[in-house]
Order: sequence, then C-alpha cells, then structure tokens
Amino acid sequence: MISKPEGIELTWDLNRGDGILGYSVDRKTGSSDWIPIQPLHVPVIGENRLFDSLASSYAGAQISYRVRAILNGGTYAELEGHATTQFLPDAPGVTQLNAPYPNPVPRGAPATIAFTLEESNPTEVQVFSANGRLVKTLASDRLGPGSIALAWDGTDSRGERVASGVYFVHLTSGSFESTQRLVLVP
Repeated sequence: MISKPEGIELTWDLNRGDGILGYSVDRKTGSSDWIPIQPLHVPVIGENRLFDSLASSYAGAQISYRVRAILNGGTYAELEGHATTQFLPDAPGVTQLNAPYPNPVPRGAPATIAFTLEESNPTEVQVFSANGRLVKTLASDRLGPGSIALAWDGTDSRGERVASGVYFVHLTSGSFESTQRLVLVP
C-alpha cells in the first residue's frame, strides 16, 4: 500500500486457488462499516493493483482496506489480514525513513513502514533478514514527493510467513539510503 499525493495505491499477490473468479476490495475509515470500492473480476495470476483516488477526501483519517476473493456461486472469502494507513498528502521538506510501527510487531499483524520523499526518485523499500538475505521488496518504482506508508505483513516474496526475529527495512531513493530495525515477535 502506497500513499501518494493523489490517493492510495494498493497491491496484493493473487491467490491461485481453485474456484476463485476474482477479487473485491473494500475500504473503511475509522470504525465505520466496510464499503466495496469495486469488485474486480480479474484472471487469477500474477499481482494485482488498485488505485483509490477517493482516499484524498479522507486526509489525515485512518483508512483500512481488505481484499476478498470472489468464489464460484458469488460467495466471498476474506484473504488473511488487512492493511491500515493514513492519507498524508503534504509534500515534505526532507527525505527520511521513519521507525517502523508497531515495533516490535506481533507475528501475523502488519507493520507500517512510513517515509517521506523530498522529490520524485527511483525508490526501493526492501526487508532483509538479520543475516542480510533479501526477504521481500515492498516497493520498487519512481515515488514521491510526499509522505508514503507501506505495510509489511510478515511474509516473504513467495507469500510465506517468516520466522520471528530481527529484520531490517532498507530505503533507497536517489542517492539517499537509510535502514531501520524491525522485530517480529511470536
């Protein structure tokens, strides 16, 4: 999930399970009820993206998203977990990587990786294990300027849950580089 000046971009890995026709993305603000953004009837391969341009109308509010699989017969199956962020439209005067939160993060809960970019640059946000192995790339695109929040759900690039322990979030944007420590607890 990436917060951009014009809205929020959601990405997720598609489940290749039998009987899945497509996906539906729902949004809620604060403690309101879930509201479908749009049903997505897409092939069940690769990665999917959705851009929520209406998120800008909730500036500063807590916004949550969930993705549900649309099954044969029109029933829904909620995918594990959901992501929460704040829409922060103001462009910053500095590039920085904030400390991930919550930290430590309970296994199975999402960690928020927030950072600000002073200008638009090719940007990568990656999670590494304590021994330096790349676990997952959260973003690899031209991003900024502005405040951006990504969610890491404690999974690797194959979608499998990683072990509890110490991880490092690394941000590279233009010539800027920064790393923050993140602890995943059982």
